[in-house]
Amino acid sequence: MIIKIQVFTPIFVVLGLLIMVHSINAAESNWYMGAGVGATEIESDIVLYTILNPRHLKLKERDTGFKVFGGYKINDFFSFELSYIDFGKLEISASSGAVIKTEEVLWEFTQDGSRFEVDYSTIAFDAIVSLPLKKITTKKFLNRLTPYGKFGVHYWSVHKFLSSGSINYYQTLSVITGAPANPTVHNIKDENGFGWLYGTGIACTVNEKMSLILGWEWYSVDGDMVADSDFIFLSVVYNF
Repeated sequence: MIIKIQVFTPIFVVLGLLIMVHSINAAESNWYMGAGVGATEIESDIVLYTILNPRHLKLKERDTGFKVFGGYKINDFFSFELSYIDFGKLEISASSGAVIKTEEVLWEFTQDGSRFEVDYSTIAFDAIVSLPLKKITTKKFLNRLTPYGKFGVHYWSVHKFLSSGSINYYQTLSVITGAPANPTVHNIKDENGFGWLYGTGIACTVNEKMSLILGWEWYSVDGDMVADSDFIFLSVVYNF
């Protein structure tokens, strides 16, 4: 829980600043904030050795995610945005004797009902290019729609933990022979780093203050478990 609170802190600060700016400035502003929820797919580099464990070994890479964000519109075509995205969890469930590999490390589960989880979240900053259809058409059913594209960078964080069961050992593979070597136990280390992102979507104006966004985003991750991720979401946006 402490980790989640620490990650949320920058977002709360940003959203608080947006509210302050709105109260100080005139009624009409270019600042906005919003929140969304959707489906995530967390692609991984985990190899499952199912032939060694005929009973149970499963990897779940899809979950439900959410995002909160705030941004500033330079004009009708360009804006900048800061967001926090929680992609949910990547989960491995296994019975005793199951073996998986991450990069050059073999893991063996030694208890039935074992479950290993990976929490994945990120803080992103991106530039958005929009094309309001009202600028190019007079048709009423299109006037409310605004397609957009985005590109940016993000700072990702991966938290790993064994939620149930046990792991007997991690073994590194010999680069020369490919056989297991150095059967020593290692700590499960959390990871973080920078990656890049891009996405697209379409916004629908509800009224002068509210709009809805249907979007898709892709995030690159250079971790030993998480490789990259996709996020399809529906967001509600409030314009100050």
